[in-house]
Amino acid sequence: MTVRMITCDELATNYEDMCLLQKYYWDLEKSAMPTALLLPWIPSPVKKKLAMTKVLYMILKNYIDKQKAAQTPSMDAIDVLLGKGDEEHRIISFILSVIFAALINTGMNAIPIAAWEDDMPVVNLVLHEIIRITQNQTLLHRNVSDDMEFGGQKIAKGEFIVYSIYDLHMNPDFYENSEMFDPDRYRPGREEDKKSMFAYIGWGQ
Repeated sequence: MTVRMITCDELATNYEDMCLLQKYYWDLEKSAMPTALLLPWIPSPVKKKLAMTKVLYMILKNYIDKQKAAQTPSMDAIDVLLGKGDEEHRIISFILSVIFAALINTGMNAIPIAAWEDDMPVVNLVLHEIIRITQNQTLLHRNVSDDMEFGGQKIAKGEFIVYSIYDLHMNPDFYENSEMFDPDRYRPGREEDKKSMFAYIGWGQ
């Protein structure tokens, strides 16, 4: 899920490369030994750290190159960062940092739902806002089975339609300064995500 949010769909759905990412991240974590800091000249598995980092870098660079070569840019995080003019090495550094934090720091710690909602309300608000801003792909791809009319537009049988979450999550009628990161928009008394029944579509909604 983390990889999908901060890279691209192509990498998140490539099982082989995902396994490689996991393997090399854990190998890097295991190489973080006190010996490497105190006695760096002593030969040890830590010497492989640079090589492992290079493999991770090249995996991500490959997908960045693919996104650059694509004829039509997507709304994936890599494309968004490229569109903002970020340099390749900065994008890769950002991705490596976020994946490392997610995999190493939270990957092994299951937090009960009640703890998220009752004991960490601010974290829950932040996650809610992250999902609103990042999960703006199209959903519900369908071929129409019968002629229909929607919003004054005639849709013929067999035509392909999709539903864009972006039109909800970035709708200024629901969200004030919709492109701004503002977790407070979900607090009681404001609750912008409840202005309409489908103003917010997150995981499991």
